[in-house]
Amino acid sequence: MPQPDEVSFVDNNVGEEHDIYGVTDPVWKRVGNPDDPASYTKDKHVKVEAKFWASQNLTYSTEVYVDVFGADWGTFTEDMSVTFSTWSSETTDHTTDGSLPDSIGSTTPTFTWQYKVPSGTNEWITMTPDTGGHKIYQVFGAPTCGSSNYTKDNIDDAVSKATGENTESGIASKANDNVGDTVYEGCICGDGFQKNFDAAMGDYPPSGDKGMCCCRAEGLDCVLNVLGIGPYSHDYVNEHDEPNPSKLVYYHDCPTCGKRVWRKYWDGFWNSWEGVVKAGGNGSTCYAPANGAISIDEGTYSQIDSAIATDCGYYWVYSPYGQYDICPHLPDP
Repeated sequence: MPQPDEVSFVDNNVGEEHDIYGVTDPVWKRVGNPDDPASYTKDKHVKVEAKFWASQNLTYSTEVYVDVFGADWGTFTEDMSVTFSTWSSETTDHTTDGSLPDSIGSTTPTFTWQYKVPSGTNEWITMTPDTGGHKIYQVFGAPTCGSSNYTKDNIDDAVSKATGENTESGIASKANDNVGDTVYEGCICGDGFQKNFDAAMGDYPPSGDKGMCCCRAEGLDCVLNVLGIGPYSHDYVNEHDEPNPSKLVYYHDCPTCGKRVWRKYWDGFWNSWEGVVKAGGNGSTCYAPANGAISIDEGTYSQIDSAIATDCGYYWVYSPYGQYDICPHLPDP
């Protein structure tokens, strides 16, 4: 009796299956199975190609039909065009009758394979063993990050932040609520994709710069890129409509005490206080991983800007670096 030898996951239509970095081909193998997942656009059909093997050689070429189904997952088209002549066999093609769930997430089906010989008994015979589980990720679309960032670990982590959502806005909103948003001093925005992505996962660097509000937004953008959303633009909300634009300075030497002081909000944050990602202009929805610091972390550019003004106050002071006290010798900016 033949048994499955290889099962490969391929495009049903071009661009629906997304190549994972470091995975030469998402495939299940009878011998030396690499256990590599596949990644598809949500709500699309999965296509598999299969080869078969048997412990004994065939006496003569045999026309066969091959079919496959996944328990609690779906059925496939059967292939009625193959002839088994040698092992491994020629390739059979099968496409799911139903589509993947229309949402971000993953599924792990087990496939059961059958064959029948029209010129023989013409009855379906179940092969053993089954194949699987085959891990299949559903993402929003083709990744907008660099291919080297589209790794198994990154996909798994990104999907976990927005599982169950099926629209761009819903995915962005849920990810915004779920990414790590602890704020430290020291910017890591320029330290590359993986460091900012890991910070969004809550895996903050163990020492040194760990990222500020702008870096939390950068990390959220990285997560959305892996899920196939974007690219969004990264911005700073509270630089919109500054109360005293002529006073936009980052430091000043107090002529009385000689201390170098910075222009800050009254609560001690820098004037580049809140980082956001947005899909378009100021009227589009912005997402701000805010660690509970503002009452609105999702809305238009002006709505989040107004939330900062209400919750934190557009009240600027000069204060020594790294301190929350106010320099008493300088007027408010």
